[in-house]
Amino acid sequence: MYLVLSREKRELEDVKTKIKIMNNANKFIGTALVLSVLSIWSIAQTSQTATQKAGTGIDETQSKSVASLTNSQLLSSAGTIIATNNGVTITQGPGASTPEGPEPQGGWFTPLYTVGGVVKSEYYDKAEETFVSQGERPFSVSLGSDNRWQMSLVDYWDSKEKTTTNFVAYDGTNIFTALYSNYYLDTETFSAVEKKKIMGAPTIGKGPFPIHGSPAMGLLWVAFLSGDYLRGGDTNRIPNLLLSDLDTDPTAWCADFRTRMLENSSNPLVKEGFFELNKDYISDDLMDYPNVEEPMSERSAFVLSEILNTLKDIEEDGFLNSHYILSDSIKMNEITIPKEFRSSFYTLPKRDEKTYLCGKRTGTITNVTFNAKAVPMIPQMEGSQIVRDSRFMFKDEHKFRNTISYFVTNQWELSMDDIEREKADRLYVGSRGGYAPRGKSNYGKLIAIAALILIPFIIGIIKITFSRNRKVQH
Repeated sequence: MYLVLSREKRELEDVKTKIKIMNNANKFIGTALVLSVLSIWSIAQTSQTATQKAGTGIDETQSKSVASLTNSQLLSSAGTIIATNNGVTITQGPGASTPEGPEPQGGWFTPLYTVGGVVKSEYYDKAEETFVSQGERPFSVSLGSDNRWQMSLVDYWDSKEKTTTNFVAYDGTNIFTALYSNYYLDTETFSAVEKKKIMGAPTIGKGPFPIHGSPAMGLLWVAFLSGDYLRGGDTNRIPNLLLSDLDTDPTAWCADFRTRMLENSSNPLVKEGFFELNKDYISDDLMDYPNVEEPMSERSAFVLSEILNTLKDIEEDGFLNSHYILSDSIKMNEITIPKEFRSSFYTLPKRDEKTYLCGKRTGTITNVTFNAKAVPMIPQMEGSQIVRDSRFMFKDEHKFRNTISYFVTNQWELSMDDIEREKADRLYVGSRGGYAPRGKSNYGKLIAIAALILIPFIIGIIKITFSRNRKVQH
C-alpha cells in the first residue's frame, strides 16, 4: 500500500505545531491525511497506476520546469516569448483551437491567460523572534471566461525531484481537487518509491470558494479571483481563505472581508484586504456554519468548543485575523495582472498572551502566457477512485450529513440526481446534538447542578463517618 507524498500536509502540521494557532488547529490534519490514504488505497487495489497528462493541464515541459524551478519555465504553457514586462516573461501560446479527439468529461477549458510563479511561506518563531522560511513552491493560475479557472501548486517531498502537484479547477458550478505525484510513501519501509504518475485524493464540492485547498491556494484565489467575485459588492461571510481547515474550523467563517480595490484597472483586483472578526457570526450552533462539518467524536466536539470559546473571549470586534496586499502589478493586453502579493495571518489573542504575527506568504509571478492551449476543464479520471463529495452536506435542527465518499471508475459522478438514485446507501443521515460543541456557560451550569446534588450526600457521609468514630471511641 502506498500514500501520495504530500509535503504540504506535513509542512502545514509542523507549522501549526510551532506557532500554536489557537492551541488546537493541528488536531484536524488527520482528516486530510486519511483522505489521501483512502484514495491511494483504492488505486492500489485496482492496479490503476496511470493518468492522462492532460488532466492536470500541465504538459511535459511544465512538469520538467517544476523540478528545475527556473524563472523562465515555471508552470506555464510553452510558446514564443514576445516581450518582458517589469521582469515578467510574456509568452504567446499556440492559440485556442480545440484539440483533436473525443471531448473529455467536463469539456474543454481555454484560458484567457495563464500565469506561473512561486509562493514563499514563512512562519514566525516566537522563541527566536525571527521568521523561518518554509521554502518556495511553484504555482500556476489559469483564468477563463464565465469565471472558470484552474490552479496548481507544487509541494516538494525531500528534494525538488520528488513532487506532489495539488490541482484545483472550478467549472462555474463545482470545484474539483486532485493530487498528482510520481513518488509514494511505502507504509512498510517508510521510504519514497517512484511509480508512474497517478491521480489521488479526488474531491468535489460546490463553488466558488476552494475551501478544501491550502492557505497558499487561498492566497492565489484572493489575488486573482476575489476581485471578480466582489464586483457585486457583497462581502459578508466570504470565508477567510488565508487560513486552513475551513471545513472543520468555524474561525474562517466568522469574518468580514473589508477591501480596497485597485484603481485604474479595467478588471477588478483587490489592492488591500482585511479579514476582520465579526462577533455577530459566532455561534455554538453549527447550523450557522453550513460548510463546517458536524463533529463525529467527543474529541472533535471539545476542539470546536475551545475554538468558539476563544473567539468569544476576544473583546475587540473587528479584530484583524488576516491581511492581504497587492504590492505590484503589470498590464498586458488591457488586462491588469497581479505581479507580487502577500498575506499575513495572526494568532487569536488568549488570556495569557497577546496576539502576534505568526506567518506570512508572498506570491511572485515570473511568466504570463496569452492564447494558451485548450485543456480538459476538470481532472480526468482513470481507474477506480474513492471520491469525497461535499455537495450533499446539509444540517437542520435534528439531522445532518457531512461529506460522503463513494467509488467511481474512469469518470466523475457529476449528476447529483444520479448519485441519489444509484448510491443512495452513501447518503446516510446522522442525528444532530450527539457531539455538539458546548459553550463555557453550559459547563458551569453542569458543575453547579452536580454540586447541588452531591453536596447533601457528601455532608451525610461525613456525619455518618463522624458518628461511627464517636461510637468506636466510647
